[in-house]
Amino acid sequence: MIKEPEIVTEDTIEEKKDNIIIFPYFQRIQADDLNCEQITEHYMNQFMKLMEYHGFDTENEDMINDMTVISMLTNAALNRSIGKSDNFQVTLDSILNQLMRAAAAANAE
Repeated sequence: MIKEPEIVTEDTIEEKKDNIIIFPYFQRIQADDLNCEQITEHYMNQFMKLMEYHGFDTENEDMINDMTVISMLTNAALNRSIGKSDNFQVTLDSILNQLMRAAAAANAE
């Protein structure tokens, strides 16, 4: 025997409001209030958790040293983006120049 479908009535807008989840509104933080070190630390922790999840040995000393350099470069880039100076920005510029020279040399061949 085939079961008859239940009759469903449409909810009114007022009834549907109870099912709406209001997400918090985040105000954009002013550059002077940003703490790039905290932001970098947060995302590097997330990144390392993902690397561990994918099977990388995040306890390896070389991995830790490499990720420390990446963290410092990330922090320097974030600081530069909001107009704050960072001692590691000179290193960042040097690395970028080396990469650009290497790419130009590869294209010239």
